[in-house]
Amino acid sequence: MIRRRIILRMAWREARGAWRQFAASFASVALGVAAVVAVGTFAANLDRALTREGRALLGGDLEVRSSRPLGPDVEAALEGLRREGAAVVRVRELPGMARGPRGAAALVALKAVEEGYPLYGAVETEPPGPVGALVAGGGAVVAADLLSRLGLRDRTDVVVDAACEDGLVPVWLARRTARVVGIAPDREAMHHAWEHARLNGVENCVFYTRAPARVVAKLRERGGRFDAAVLTSRRAPAPPELFAGLADAGAQRLALAGSSLPLLAADLRTAQGAGFHPRAVQPVDLLPQTSRIHSVVSLVRAQGR
Repeated sequence: MIRRRIILRMAWREARGAWRQFAASFASVALGVAAVVAVGTFAANLDRALTREGRALLGGDLEVRSSRPLGPDVEAALEGLRREGAAVVRVRELPGMARGPRGAAALVALKAVEEGYPLYGAVETEPPGPVGALVAGGGAVVAADLLSRLGLRDRTDVVVDAACEDGLVPVWLARRTARVVGIAPDREAMHHAWEHARLNGVENCVFYTRAPARVVAKLRERGGRFDAAVLTSRRAPAPPELFAGLADAGAQRLALAGSSLPLLAADLRTAQGAGFHPRAVQPVDLLPQTSRIHSVVSLVRAQGR
């Protein structure tokens, strides 16, 4: 008993003399225990989630994967399962490259599936239907984002560039939307824009030359509608009639660009007066190796205005 008291007294004395080291050691042990408990809890939750969602993730109860043809013993085991009533679906996968008609390319994961895939869950498609029927006769089911990346998705957006100059921006936009209307400052610039579109094989662009507000008003009178608009600030602020006309024509999105911050700020105030609200600002170096840095402001129009 006396020896135990001596040991405890010495330990207390040492702890009082080196309390910082003792606190650090205690904190390290506590942190280690907390980390072990956290990892164990995460592993348990992950295991439960995989157990609960494993069928949907695999598309079945059991997956046999091989980079080579299955051996006779594996084929025999699968045949035995099939005789016992189990459903077996074969899936062949390989990486590949897809290329769109305009040269866009993307890496893809290609799957060839048998009837009945997946055994659990469902493949949601547009239009809806069983995968077997959709791929019959050489068909394929493609992810929606891949269609957009390859330029194959049906587009309905109409964009107007109210200061298109030589048409470089409309030609770029034409590959990403259904139709682009460009408004050039003069006839020479308009002819250059048409030539750029022709040289790039772009056929969904149309160009006008006149005051942008008058062009937008005239197109609106003919029943024209716009989904988005692009405007680059040049020399003088855009008139309020232009932004009001874009809003009346249905434009919900607006991109303002310019290298002159005072002009850009003036256009931004006028756009806000027409119901457009800024969402993001991004500096862009459109002219490398020069001192001019453009700023691009993305705006959206409030619904009901």
